[in-house]
Amino acid sequence: MTIIVINPLANQVILDGDAVEGVSMTGVDPSIQTVQFNTYSNSGVVGFLKNASGKVPPAEQITSVAPWQTQIDNATQIIYYRENPKTFYSKVDPVGKPVLSTAKGWPQPPNTTSKVPPTQPTPNTVLYWEDSEIVTNSGPVVETVSGFVWSAFPYAYTLDAAKSYIVNAINSSAYSLLLPSDWAVVRQYETEVEVPTEWSTWRQEIRDQAVAKTAAANACSSKEALNVYSQSETYFNWPVSPTTPLV
Repeated sequence: MTIIVINPLANQVILDGDAVEGVSMTGVDPSIQTVQFNTYSNSGVVGFLKNASGKVPPAEQITSVAPWQTQIDNATQIIYYRENPKTFYSKVDPVGKPVLSTAKGWPQPPNTTSKVPPTQPTPNTVLYWEDSEIVTNSGPVVETVSGFVWSAFPYAYTLDAAKSYIVNAINSSAYSLLLPSDWAVVRQYETEVEVPTEWSTWRQEIRDQAVAKTAAANACSSKEALNVYSQSETYFNWPVSPTTPLV
């Protein structure tokens, strides 16, 4: 870099014309209005705010930016993340969770890493970056609205495809719950040893719940509504299996 400008009052650092907002100025002299420095000539100047007497102290010549290195390093890192979003989002909690997009290539375009992803709402969701084109109320002007979406299904899916995805997840959950006791049903068929009533009742409740959850998913009129349902207690809640041993 060549030109460094630090504006403490605005929490701003400008590196070769690339402005970074929101940089912490903790530890910076509160009387400073601006710092300007040229790394090529190793020279710069510090401007000050009015003092208690209402006067502006004379500018101070400097030959180093060491007192503000923390702010410069912070801004440098933010700029790096802007240019390399994959690096930034690989550190977003939960670590290792894929960050996907409806568009081709890596999802986050430059200058989007200032938008902090919201906390993951439920374990069955994946973080997506969405660019949506909308028509403004004032006329046929199309604009792009960008943002994060935690989705329980691949967000690029159509509504019908998303419903199929969620229904498959519902059926998979029901299958996983029923599987450990399937052997008792086979035993009843082969040896006529009946499945205990509480277990057969519970198994029917699981099947009924799967049907009800499927109906609720299919009744959603939008992907947004489906996503809300797929993260709800109703979606996750299943009847608890009996405590009586299945023998």
